[in-house]
Amino acid sequence: MKEYIMNASYRGRYFDFRFCAKTHKIASNIIGCSISYLTKYGFCNKIDEPYLDIFVKPYCHQARKDIGHNNEILFEDAKKKIDKIAEKWNKKQKNKH
Repeated sequence: MKEYIMNASYRGRYFDFRFCAKTHKIASNIIGCSISYLTKYGFCNKIDEPYLDIFVKPYCHQARKDIGHNNEILFEDAKKKIDKIAEKWNKKQKNKH
């Protein structure tokens, strides 16, 4: 099993991702990027004890602002917070028109 560490975005917010996968193909599907992007910009090392969760750490100002801190959290928790903010923003935009 390998641990992957790479920078990628979710809804315009950039995060440092950390997760485990068996192959580059599986890892690229988890993040939603191409294998070439993963091999160019990602870091991979073998680990003895794999884990199932995907961890993210905010990388840009907007991600830090939306998450509320600069610590590593679960990707699912980050997605919930960002989706909630994006939903509010979309409602606000619809009301303008």
